[in-house]
Amino acid sequence: MYTKNSESEILELLETPENLTFQSQLDLQEELSARKMRADSHALEQAIEKRKSDINALVYLKDIGFKAEQSGTAITISRTTKAFFGDIIAMVCALVFIVIGIVGIVSLIGIFLGEYDFVLGTVVKDLVKIGLGFLGIKFLSGFKRFFDYLGFELSKSNGIITLKKRFDLKLEEVKMDSKAVRLEESADALVLLLDKEELLFANPKNVRQKMTINALAAILKHNYA
Repeated sequence: MYTKNSESEILELLETPENLTFQSQLDLQEELSARKMRADSHALEQAIEKRKSDINALVYLKDIGFKAEQSGTAITISRTTKAFFGDIIAMVCALVFIVIGIVGIVSLIGIFLGEYDFVLGTVVKDLVKIGLGFLGIKFLSGFKRFFDYLGFELSKSNGIITLKKRFDLKLEEVKMDSKAVRLEESADALVLLLDKEELLFANPKNVRQKMTINALAAILKHNYA
């Protein structure tokens, strides 16, 4: 990432490493090592260690809409209030955009059937409305997230994992051994599972999210929190 930067630019970045993303900090550290530069990288190393500490403390679970509460060796994972209301907003937007899209379709059909005068500006507006309707369909995923995580809670105590989740809209409680926790990674998603049940999703291309969900899996699978 920093291969084309001059040494003076690298030194300037080292003055405020806390302003860089975690990935950028790691890339900068790697570039320093590759160039074997004699520079004061203490602030950079501190910034990286701070991020790693926050990752292991599960601070960045909020990036994927969850929070962790730890007490001794027990841990509880639940949905954040922000993510909960985000799903509600997505649902409202989905319904509004779909209604707008339907209005656009009806209007466009009326024009081609001769019920309304053909006006180019009106046609363009109707096409925009239809586009919003398709966007609303994409927002429908907010309904699934909302109901999937309504009342969701994942906890571990004394090596036992307890999952509270809706199965066919009914909130149920399932208990399993911590050995049932596992990760599956594809090009698009890193998924935390309890046996075959998908729990949390992270972006594998986002180093902070990936390391966070790996840290959570390690905590859940072992006898410490």
